[in-house]
Amino acid sequence: MTDWESFKVEPRQGARPDKKLAAGSPRSMCVRCWEVFSTERNFDRHLKGSAAERFCVQPNAVGLVQRSNGDWIEGGRDQPTHWER
Repeated sequence: MTDWESFKVEPRQGARPDKKLAAGSPRSMCVRCWEVFSTERNFDRHLKGSAAERFCVQPNAVGLVQRSNGDWIEGGRDQPTHWER
């Protein structure tokens, strides 16, 4: 069993950056750590803990890799998503 507390990311403070996420896009930005994920599934993967005590972990700790545009995607995926073609 993984000790997710050791990969915990503290919530960021201040004004959140505007990542220009298009309406209807599958991309998700976390309001706690401000990371952007290519899909809701990938977003969900970086959240740990019970519903009452939810926290973010480092995306690479759950097998995600960061693309050049900053989005976190599932490891091993090298194909662009449909909105990047």
